[in-house]
Order: sequence, then C-alpha cells, then structure tokens
Amino acid sequence: MILDYQLMFADAQAVTASAASTNIVDLTAAGDILEDLNLVVRCDTTATSANGTATVTAKLQTATDSAFTTPVDLYVSPAFTISQLNANTNLVKTCVPCTGVLRYLRVYFTVGTQNLTAGKFDAFFTPQIETNLANAT
Repeated sequence: MILDYQLMFADAQAVTASAASTNIVDLTAAGDILEDLNLVVRCDTTATSANGTATVTAKLQTATDSAFTTPVDLYVSPAFTISQLNANTNLVKTCVPCTGVLRYLRVYFTVGTQNLTAGKFDAFFTPQIETNLANAT
C-alpha cells in the first residue's frame, strides 16, 4: 500500500488518554480528493490498560479552523476493547463521507473507562485498502 504523508493523521502515535491525531489535513492543500479515499485506523502497537477494561473509539472530525474550536464528527467507530487492540490490526476501514466536510480534518482518539498504559495507532487516508494481511479485518 502506498501512503501519502500529506494524508496521514497519525503514524505510530502513542495514545494513553483521549487525544487528537498529531496531524491534520487541510483540504485547500490536499485538493478535491475525498471522493476516492478510504479512512484506515490501525493499532500499530498492542494497547494495554491497568485492569484490561479500557476502550478506544476513533472519530473522523472536520472543522472550519485548524484549532478545531467546534469539531463536527463525520464518522465515529465502535468502541474497541483491549482484546481487539492488537498490533498490526486494522480497526477502521471505511469510505470518507463527501457531505458535511469542512476545510480541516483530523482523527480524534477517545479512550474510555480507564487510560491506556501502552498503545500506538496509525490513521490515514488511502485510495486502496490492503486486504492480504493476516490481521486485515
């Protein structure tokens, strides 16, 4: 799979508490590309929590300003449990919505129940989703 760094939100980003992705996508720089892209969110490094009850939800958010003063959720994943947050596991593979998109996009990771003690995540847009991996779900 070929990845464009300009379309990458998180690259092995350590997430222990709820946090926005390291990078945002400015659609004035990216151009009119959303129609042909898919959002992928992957668990890069196995996540752990103190007693194994933490969950992680990934949201694709949009806003008119890069500070995301009033973010709008375009997509919200299910809450993934610790048992699902294994290294090299695709958590989200979905088409990007074309309606309601504002200038800026980011992924927001919501950690629920309790903080993670370890875990790294990737999030990016790609035109094709890799399907030949053992853990490509």
